[in-house]
Amino acid sequence: MQVVPSFVRRIKDEERKELVENYQDYLAHKSDRVSRFACQKISDIRETESSVQLVEYDIRGEEKIITGIVYTATGNTSSWNEIYTNVCKMSNDEKRNVLDAYCAGRNARWQKIGRAFENTYVRFDILMNIGAWRDVHRHRMHTQQRQLFSCNHGFDTPTELIESGLDREFTDAIHRVEEVYEKIAVKDIYCAQYCVTLAHRIRFMQWQNLRECFWEIELRTIPEGHPDYRHIEQQKFALLKQTYPLITEHMLVNVGDYDFARRGQEEKIQKKLLNLNT
Repeated sequence: MQVVPSFVRRIKDEERKELVENYQDYLAHKSDRVSRFACQKISDIRETESSVQLVEYDIRGEEKIITGIVYTATGNTSSWNEIYTNVCKMSNDEKRNVLDAYCAGRNARWQKIGRAFENTYVRFDILMNIGAWRDVHRHRMHTQQRQLFSCNHGFDTPTELIESGLDREFTDAIHRVEEVYEKIAVKDIYCAQYCVTLAHRIRFMQWQNLRECFWEIELRTIPEGHPDYRHIEQQKFALLKQTYPLITEHMLVNVGDYDFARRGQEEKIQKKLLNLNT
């Protein structure tokens, strides 16, 4: 009450105390109330690698984005439905012409794509290691929901350790962690979350519009990015390319592979230091 009174005054308020306690109880036991509906995997075989699935998308996504572009065009007075009906009758070449005109002049990822791309959403189901997930989950323009941290999906072994012959020691250490996890999970699955490594995989969902797809995929595939999340974002791009070929023509995605992470970053730092010294 002395340091952050505004955050705790309702707890001390006798008139609100019961409501606050009820709310705390509602939040604390929400997961327990729905846990009986959880679907357990039939197979005990762990996934052998990280993966991405495009589990939901709008089959008219490209048409809705183009409708959004035309809707705010200078001089337009038609309704959404009128424009959408006309766009659905367009040929691919006509649709491409609209998108080309809208995106003309955009040649760097930091140049944000327009809000028309917010008219279409996709849902990805992703399995990746927790370490890389900690970078990806920070994107706020979309909905993300994750499952509990666990050892149920296996783990990723860095290629550097395999190449250097240290993978055996790494795997042995991981297995010792998993033994601790199993012992604690029997008693408390929530506390067991603290007994996993960043190499263990987590399953989570992303529900995002195409504008956010542009921002995240373009950013997370730059050469300086970590290979683990670059690989995930490249998979997302490949799935979008199959689903929305006209849209992905305008995504500035790096699909290359690099032999180490943060490529070019050290050179940039040295260049900045040199400029400061001069």
